[in-house]
Amino acid sequence: MKLITLDLGATTGWCEGDLNTGIENHGTVTFKAPKEKGKWQAKHFLAASKWAFAHFYDHRDNAVLFCEKPNARMPGYDGVKIHFGLHSIISMQACGLGITDDVVSAATIKKYWTGNGKADKDLMVEQTQNYFPEVTDDNESDAIALWMFCWDVLYNKKGELRK
Repeated sequence: MKLITLDLGATTGWCEGDLNTGIENHGTVTFKAPKEKGKWQAKHFLAASKWAFAHFYDHRDNAVLFCEKPNARMPGYDGVKIHFGLHSIISMQACGLGITDDVVSAATIKKYWTGNGKADKDLMVEQTQNYFPEVTDDNESDAIALWMFCWDVLYNKKGELRK
């Protein structure tokens, strides 16, 4: 079974791999659209929807998806709208393809990865570079940390959901 994790935002970090063999791919995708009055959000979300469908299609009915839990206390009104909008679109595409989805809080991911539930972006990237030295983007780093948390804690490193 595939495990896909996302750190949602205008630049979204993603990580995927098999629950039995580990991480296979990771990276970032940017959904930024030109800021046209009243249209930029629709174009942003349309791009995300197309990417999600194309990215998830090969894993339909054989994957689980985890995202960082949306946070209404995020700084910046646009950031909150983007995060909640992306989460809705990603969940919709996953559901339509038979992919189970769930969320994990940012503090839980940070505490697991660094030992500090309030770790900053630099510390998260630094910890990720211990395993993946080429990673420099905090969004990609967060997606990898979330993947490792799900694999280790939720799936017991065996591809079986811990009870």
